[in-house]
Amino acid sequence: MTNREFEQWLDERDKVAISGKYEDYEKFCLKYHIPQAPNNEVFEIMIHKIRANITRGIPEKMQEESKKWLLDNGYKLF
Repeated sequence: MTNREFEQWLDERDKVAISGKYEDYEKFCLKYHIPQAPNNEVFEIMIHKIRANITRGIPEKMQEESKKWLLDNGYKLF
C-alpha cells in the first residue's frame, strides 16, 4: 500500500467513524477486505473506541462523548 493509498484508507476510516452508520462501515470493510464485527453491539463498541482513540479527523466533542460512552458502559478506552 502506498502512502497515498494509506492516506485514503485513513480518510475513509475516519468518515465511517464519524458517520457511525453500519452501511458505511460495511462498504468500507468490503472495499478493504476487512472482517466485519460479528454483531451490532461489537460494532457500536468499535466505533466508540475508534472515535475515542483517533486524534486525526475526529471532532474533539465526538471523542469526548465516545470516551464517556465507553466508560459509562464499562469498557476501557484502549
